[in-house]
Amino acid sequence: ADAERLSERLAQLGLSTSIQTATLPNGKTAYRVRTGGYANRSEAEQVRALLKRHGQDGMTIPIK
Repeated sequence: ADAERLSERLAQLGLSTSIQTATLPNGKTAYRVRTGGYANRSEAEQVRALLKRHGQDGMTIPIK
């Protein structure tokens, strides 16, 4: 539910997202909201700055 709400908020900012799930070692499920991919690091950092201006933390993860 939280991941879906965040995804909706990011859509209002014009960002497309995907929600990924992972099972943690303790058996609980964690949810990750991702944006991207982006053409270059500069574009990704601009989106990260947009997230920060709207009170969201983010990180840039290069894909090899």
